[in-house]
This record gives sequence, C-alpha cells and structure tokens, in this order.
Amino acid sequence: MAVTVDPWDLGVVGGYFLCVFAVGLWSLRRSSRSSVTGYFLAGRRMGWGAVGASLFASNIGSGHFVGLAGTAAASGIAVGGFEWHAMFMVLLLGWIFVPIYMKAGVTTMPQYLRKRFGGARIQICLSALSLLLYVTTKISVDLFSGAVFLQAALGWDLYGAVAALLGVTAVYTITGGLTALMYADMVQSAVMVGGASVLAGYGLRGLMLAVVLAALMSSLASILASAGAIFSLDLYGRLRPDATQRRLLVVGRLFMVLLVGLSLAWLPVVRAAQGGRLFDYIQAVGSFLTPPIAALFFLAVFVPRVNEPGAFWGLVGGLALGLARMVPEFAMGTETASCQAGSGETGNSTGSGWTGALGTGSAVAFTGSSFSSTGSGSSGPEIIGVGSGSVEVEYGETGSGSAWGAGRCPDFLCGLHYLHFAALLFVATCAIAVAVSLCHPPIPRRHGLK
Repeated sequence: MAVTVDPWDLGVVGGYFLCVFAVGLWSLRRSSRSSVTGYFLAGRRMGWGAVGASLFASNIGSGHFVGLAGTAAASGIAVGGFEWHAMFMVLLLGWIFVPIYMKAGVTTMPQYLRKRFGGARIQICLSALSLLLYVTTKISVDLFSGAVFLQAALGWDLYGAVAALLGVTAVYTITGGLTALMYADMVQSAVMVGGASVLAGYGLRGLMLAVVLAALMSSLASILASAGAIFSLDLYGRLRPDATQRRLLVVGRLFMVLLVGLSLAWLPVVRAAQGGRLFDYIQAVGSFLTPPIAALFFLAVFVPRVNEPGAFWGLVGGLALGLARMVPEFAMGTETASCQAGSGETGNSTGSGWTGALGTGSAVAFTGSSFSSTGSGSSGPEIIGVGSGSVEVEYGETGSGSAWGAGRCPDFLCGLHYLHFAALLFVATCAIAVAVSLCHPPIPRRHGLK
C-alpha cells in the first residue's frame, strides 16, 4: 500500500531527534571520558533517577513493540507473561544480587565470576558467550524490528533504515560513553511513557515512531556500551595486562563499531528465521544458551561449595547441551502450524513442542531469547501499513516446516518445548557443577550472602 506521511508526523520525529542530540551534547560537557571508569561506568556518580530511567529504557527495545505485539497477534496475549515475570526478576536482581556485585567491586559480570571462583577461563568463556548473544539476540533483532517499523510507516528501504538508526545511536554512544547514554535514556523513557499513553490525534503515527525509535536507540546504546566494556576489560585486558587507559578506551570504541558490523551481517538470518514471530526467535536462542549462565550465578551466590573446576565444567557442559539442541533445530527445522488469522487459535507444533502460548513460566527467569518459525509455506503475521491510530496486519497462508529447513529435526532432539528444555538445562548445569566441585577441594567464599 502507498505510504503517506503527515507533516505533523515528521515534525514529531524530528523533534525527538533534536532532543536526543541536545541531551547528548549537553552530557558531553559533564562526562569524564578520559578513564575507563568515567567512560564505561559514568564515573560511578549517577543518581538513582538516571539509573532507574536507563534501566527502564534499556530493557524495552523495539523488539518488544514489534516482536511481542506480532506474537500476541499470532497466538494470543499469553506471551505477555514473559514481561510480567521479568518484574520479579528485576526486584530479585536489585535486592539480592546487585549488593553482592557492588561489594565485590567489579566492573563487568564476568569479573565477578573470576573473583568468586578464581582463574581466568570462566571470565573469558562468559565474555565470549555474552558478545555472541549480543549479536544474535540483541543488536541484530532490535535493528531489524526498528527497521521493519520504519519501512512500514515511512516506506524506507530496510537497510537504509538500519543505517540511519545506527548512525544516530553510534554518535552519542561511542563519543559520550555511559554518561551520555544514561541522560539520553531519561529523555527516551519520557518519550516511551508519554507516547504510549496517547491513543488518538494528529501526530499519532509520528509519536509512535518516536516511541519505537526511543526503545530501539536506548537498548542499542546500552548493549554497545556493555559490549565495549566486556571486550576491552575482560578479553583485551587479559591479553594485554599492561594496556593503558587510553588504549582500553580506543579498543572498546573500535569493538563497538566491529560489533555493529557483525550484527548487520546477522540481519539476513534474523529476517529469514523470524517468520513474522520475532519475539519467538528472541526467546529460543536464550533458552538454549542462557540457562547455564543463570545457573553459574545462582551457584556463585548461594552454594559456597562450588569451586572453579565445577563452575567451569558446569558452564561448558550446559553450553554443549544447549548447542546440541539449538544447532539441529536451526539446521533442520521443526514441524509447526501457524495460527489462523482472526480465529484466535494458537498454532501448536507437531513433533517439536512449539506453541504460540507461553506454556510454562518455569524457565522464563533465565530465558533471554527463543526460536519459533512458521512453515516454509507460511509467512505469519506481517505488518503491511501503519495508519493514524492503527496497524494493519496481514497473515500468510498456513504451512509447515521451518525457515531453516523442512522440519526434519527428530523428536528425540527437538521434541521438548524450549521452555521445558531451558528448565532442565538449568538443573543439568547445576548438577554438573556440583558433581565436579565435590571432586575438588573447596575454595574460600569471598563475595556471597552474609
């Protein structure tokens, strides 16, 4: 359909960009960017309001506005249970885990595991895995979902929209560091909350565009800053312990640029895999890869007897099990049936356990991503236009198979629902870590609960 853009819409979007740039330039005058602590941690002097706004904005990406809504349109509102459950996880993080991390005096999460268990191999392994997840489930997904919305609303080319989004976000993230990011997030939080509350009137499409852009840019900026810190401090810093502060800052910024390039290269994979159900893709990758990480931090805090060999081999064993499930599913695909447009029915998969509904909340605590694909003959729900106050959704024909293959993955590998698999993977990782730890002498507990 032809896309028409109201001048009010362009004015709202332009005003949003001006606000973000103004705040970014203002924050450059207040930030200390000459040291690692000043650049990556904002000098540890940001107030609670800025921290809270940044957490809020960073955790709501364009993948939620596009992917979560698309999955709900395809299979029902039950998918919203992921976000309800996340509220309790954030409280658990703030009241129990963050005080321990602060007491440990660490800059990144892999550093905490090194201080808790000793040895560098856990830190290096977790850092590499975190960067892999950033590419496959964070940056590329946010870029794709934001670009899809711009393509539908403004008629932009998909990759042209990606380039524009990256350019704006990279300017204030790479130059300003965490300080600029957090001040910009305060503006973007206000845009998201205020924009989402408006339901009708002139400039609605522009306002919704601003909301989606705010969600995308806040999440993308936080991920880039976090990735730069992990690479420069946990990986490059281990290889070059004599590196100066200036060199670490330069390496961190250059890695942000490299990470963006890798994410762009992954975009075609996301585009092929999501089949109109982007949020399902986000959930499955994490269901296969993140439970071992959650198990490791759980054991580090609550089980003093776990030592470095147990933690390392638990992580390796858990990742091996997750990859053993993920690789065949991506390579061969699973049989699935898409939902019927307008019927409200959920498409239950045959042989793979994929469902459009939430199914269970047992593994949501440690899932950050997941994969579900419609069949080779199904396009799933597709946004075809955004009007003044409405989004038109078109459903493709029902089919079976996968964007990755023809649904040939055997039941003994892919027959278990991905959330059930994530819960079992968490337990298996804990069991491996405890069993190996009992075969080695204990280590002194340094940063646990008192």
